[in-house]
Amino acid sequence: MAGADGQTSDTDQNDAIIESMSATAYLLDSSLNIASTNRESLPQTDVSIDSFVGDNVMDLIEEIVNCEEDATRVRNAIDAATDENPERDFPVTVGVETDAAIGTTTREYRCTPFDMAGETGVLIVSEEPDDPETQELERYKQLCDTLTVAVAITTNEADGGFEFVNQAAVDLFGADSKQELNGHTLCDRFAEPRDREQYSEQMTANGATEEYEAVLLTLDGDAFWGSVTATVTEIDGQEHTIGVIKDITERKQNQRELQEERALIDGIVDSLPDIFYTFDTDGSLVEYNEELRTATGYDQQELETMAPWEFVPETEQGKIIDAINRLIDSEEDIDHLEAHLLTKSGDEIPYAFSVSPLFDADGTVIGVTGVGRDITDRRKRERKLEQHREVIQAVDDAVYLLDERGHFELVNDALTEFTGYSREELLGKHTSVIKSDAVVEEAESTVRSMVLGDRTDDEETFELEIQRADGTEFPAEDHMVLLWDDDHERFTGTAGIIRDITERKQNEEMLQRQNERLEKFASMISHDLRNPISVAEGYVDFAERTGDEGDFQKVRDALGRMETMISGMLTMATAETIVEEREPLELAVLSKNAWETAQTGGATLEIETESQQTIYGDRDLLLNVFENLFRNAVDHNEPPLTIRVGTLDGDRSGFYIADNGTGIPEDEREVIFEHGYTTSHDGTGFGLDIVSELITAHGWSIRVTAGRDGGARFEINTDTDNS
Repeated sequence: MAGADGQTSDTDQNDAIIESMSATAYLLDSSLNIASTNRESLPQTDVSIDSFVGDNVMDLIEEIVNCEEDATRVRNAIDAATDENPERDFPVTVGVETDAAIGTTTREYRCTPFDMAGETGVLIVSEEPDDPETQELERYKQLCDTLTVAVAITTNEADGGFEFVNQAAVDLFGADSKQELNGHTLCDRFAEPRDREQYSEQMTANGATEEYEAVLLTLDGDAFWGSVTATVTEIDGQEHTIGVIKDITERKQNQRELQEERALIDGIVDSLPDIFYTFDTDGSLVEYNEELRTATGYDQQELETMAPWEFVPETEQGKIIDAINRLIDSEEDIDHLEAHLLTKSGDEIPYAFSVSPLFDADGTVIGVTGVGRDITDRRKRERKLEQHREVIQAVDDAVYLLDERGHFELVNDALTEFTGYSREELLGKHTSVIKSDAVVEEAESTVRSMVLGDRTDDEETFELEIQRADGTEFPAEDHMVLLWDDDHERFTGTAGIIRDITERKQNEEMLQRQNERLEKFASMISHDLRNPISVAEGYVDFAERTGDEGDFQKVRDALGRMETMISGMLTMATAETIVEEREPLELAVLSKNAWETAQTGGATLEIETESQQTIYGDRDLLLNVFENLFRNAVDHNEPPLTIRVGTLDGDRSGFYIADNGTGIPEDEREVIFEHGYTTSHDGTGFGLDIVSELITAHGWSIRVTAGRDGGARFEINTDTDNS
């Protein structure tokens, strides 16, 4: 396998050698059959090389020579090349007459022995003999064949195509061979007629053109950018045009990208409201934007002769020179430098400058660049803020001023006390540091509508949660007004007053709860009392007719039920939303006091807590809680019944009231505290609703679960106790 691979490699190499020759060439094996040839040997361009390989070379030669005698002379030269006579000089050359398209011509056949993988072959090179008058042109051709850049030579007197092209030109124009490309001219490779005309005019007028850039076409019609340098030269006494063509497509693409990028940068720079500048290390202005010319009043010629320090008053020139020298030495940016911009008319405008060093590819400082911003409005605003600072500071409410971007410019002590932030922590920060994103978005939307004139007023009031530095929040009211410049033409920011409305919100919540209680109270009066009243009225009529003691007892029972309901209604209607005043209460004592006043029948009370265990709350309201829970247990269970009171275990704070009765089904435990809910035919549905209201008023929570004996267990969690 190694030998076969080596033979294949030699064959490929031989083919490459033959193909690279500019003259007609044949490589013959020991049988004089064609082993390899090139395109120059083909009689027509549409004939393939493979169609010749394997044919006997003499068959081909006999077709193109004029007589049998010349064919014999070529055969003798081939035989001589195979003769291993060491004294013979090679190549063996013979000249014969051959037929060509232009008539009979003389060609030389040079035969040289050639080693072909261990056997002797023959290399035949055939071309016209050197004409002394064309030797210079041949040297040109040989030189051009060594060049990697595309070269084409044209005879000016000829009407045909290229006289010569090198391989680089063949590759550039996508031709299959030199012969194919020779059928074309340089002019017909220009894509645009205008370029063809201009190129021809330059060559006619000047006899040369240098780096003429145009879009050229390959033979397949593909376009590419080319650069043509051509000159008319006398070669062998005849004028020739030698053209050098370079593919500059990549360079053009890079130039276009750079131009687009530069145009974008220039557009951005020129659209800046600030002045932009670049100076070299000699102090010459090398780049600037339109705003610099507008702001200073100087024209282009004047600007390009001015040094950096000439743009400021004489009293500030030293500061500018020192800053530039310091920047070049340290290679560090100057973020903020205030000075006055001196205009051509002599006006001095306050400006804030930022300056950065400009480096070359090696990292060497070659200049400085930066921007300058007119701070006239800011100076006016600062003076105005200073005028109002003492007034704002004297206001008890929290007051702030924001710039047009929503950043704090001024805050008073009341605002810092409200929020827990220092003045330094707020100034310069966005208002979102104390307001939620939703509130900020709403405020910005309102400001936009005011500024754009969608609203006729310039103020608005928001309710929001203010975020303190420690993460807590409090409800507040923010009364905001828009600020304008002196001419009321430009929006400059907003001012606002923030008030803590925590107490107002609490009062609103309390009023809401009281209203809900009154609604319940009205509902009970209109609906729940109607039934016992109707019962009493009916049995009064019976009692009057019959005098039966049982009918009178029914009336008394109905009146008693009404008294119970009215007592519950009054408790609910008069209970505060939030219990503010509390006192320490021993759990055991409170339980016993409630047990004495509750109608508990034959039930038993067990206290499962230490005698000193204390809770903090409103005694009267908590007595009502215990009484209702005791009565609820007695009313819904058969004797004997035991009711226990104790404290919650683990890390929970609170107490429980449990019984050993039948318990409460799990699917009813969420609804038993709802107003009017009862499972007893003579129940009011107020008891547990009252319990829930009074527990909530203490800031506690209540839930029902199963007791250890299977009965109901009410757990009151006092973790939110304020004691």
